[in-house]
Amino acid sequence: MNNTATKQKNSFTNIVSELLKFEDYWSILLAAIILFFCLTTYFSIKPSNLAQRLNTYNEVMEKEAESVPFKTVQWHEAQTAKNDAVIKSSFITSINSLLGRPKSWTNNPLQSFYLSPAAAKELSAPMADAYNQAKANAERAKSEALAAQETAKNAGYNNASLNTEASTKIDKWLSASTAESKAKAKANVKPYNLIPGLLALGTFICFYFAMGLKKMERDRAGFLKGFPIVFGLAVSAYLLGAQVTMKAWGLEYVFWGLILGLIVSNTIGTPKAVLSAAQTEYYIKTGLILLGSTVLINKVLLIGIPGIFVTWVVTPVVLVLTFGFGDKILKMESKSLNMVMSADMSVSGVSAAIAAAAACKAKKEELTLSVGISIMFTAFMMIAMPMIIKKMGMDPVLGGAWIGGTIDSTERLLLLENILDQLPETLQLQ
Repeated sequence: MNNTATKQKNSFTNIVSELLKFEDYWSILLAAIILFFCLTTYFSIKPSNLAQRLNTYNEVMEKEAESVPFKTVQWHEAQTAKNDAVIKSSFITSINSLLGRPKSWTNNPLQSFYLSPAAAKELSAPMADAYNQAKANAERAKSEALAAQETAKNAGYNNASLNTEASTKIDKWLSASTAESKAKAKANVKPYNLIPGLLALGTFICFYFAMGLKKMERDRAGFLKGFPIVFGLAVSAYLLGAQVTMKAWGLEYVFWGLILGLIVSNTIGTPKAVLSAAQTEYYIKTGLILLGSTVLINKVLLIGIPGIFVTWVVTPVVLVLTFGFGDKILKMESKSLNMVMSADMSVSGVSAAIAAAAACKAKKEELTLSVGISIMFTAFMMIAMPMIIKKMGMDPVLGGAWIGGTIDSTERLLLLENILDQLPETLQLQ
């Protein structure tokens, strides 16, 4: 009996050892560690009346939706309170502040990573008057919205013009509230120091990847020497993308990453010391998996079982069905091309296609074909789908979910994150 157990244990150990010789499983392991950390952290915190508060907000929204032909002030306030009902923890706040992205800056690049209390106070002071004005505008707009809403109510919501006026006033209040929130953020600048967090993050990534490279029998020593340069280029891309003017022009970190890479490769060339750290597929696979695991735990708690189903079940089901369609119906001869295109369609577009191509040893021509088709349809659908949604008079939330779940591009995950802010209410009302 003991011999059988020992053999099974040794067999399992051997399987794990073999799997860890592939970068795919190191990517998955990192995502699993982070996900386990998040779950342990969040679920170890006792929510203070969270379920009761969510039920209260749902009841208000459902009651307002049933009795009023437009979304009232109370409905919007309940929705905002529900979306803000996250689990709070000083530990989580500390982690978020430590690992925050580089901040926006105008003339001083250092402000992207460090802002002293005195500098924060100096930046906040000029915005105080603007915030007070925005706050007064929001309060006035709310009073007008409530008055118009009450007038429509007194008419039994049977007067279409009064209903339209109330809805218009509420929209103006929402716009004023958004302006107030932005003004408040600008007038409440807090000091920060991201440098320790960047150093800790870079050190962790460096040694984690180095462990994987050792198992994969690659040049770990060369990687350790070259990684700081690669990490520095990545931080530089974020820094340039955080500049206010560049951000306004839409030139974010992805663009600057490409520019820096082109400058290096077309001037001094890629230094030999960096080659071992240029683990392109390793980075892409890890980034893709981490991107797919960024559905925040507090959002999962808010949207419940339907949200978990949408985010964690639909994608693999679509992947399997798409591959089966290509194999059985379209009779695609190349299994690797079928898998690359299926991953492109079901996961996150180009980045998924690149990762799938590496995993299934697809030819470069197959990857190029998949990426070309994906970009072509993405460009077309980003223009056509909003027009179709508007023409059909589709609900904006439903239309947004359709776009987010259909457009085959990595950016759709970011779009879906915004949609999740609205999705819980839709699920509850239906």
